[in-house]
Amino acid sequence: MEYEVNGKAFFENLAIWRSKGRAMAGFEFIRRASTYEVVVLDYGSQDRSYLPDSGPYSSWEKAFAAAGAALDKIDRED
Repeated sequence: MEYEVNGKAFFENLAIWRSKGRAMAGFEFIRRASTYEVVVLDYGSQDRSYLPDSGPYSSWEKAFAAAGAALDKIDRED
């Protein structure tokens, strides 16, 4: 799987997952050494995924909070 730091693609693909009623299926959370990442899977490709511009995070809690904040941002834009 290819991980790309791309905040715009992160939000665009998350908005698609959410519009299909499958927002949580679009997320992946990964641990890298001592940091944590929130990842959104590309809706149209199983080989690509996107990280927000704001990571990595120092804890699982902060990674999950970033996911919630992203969903809140999408809700505000609707």
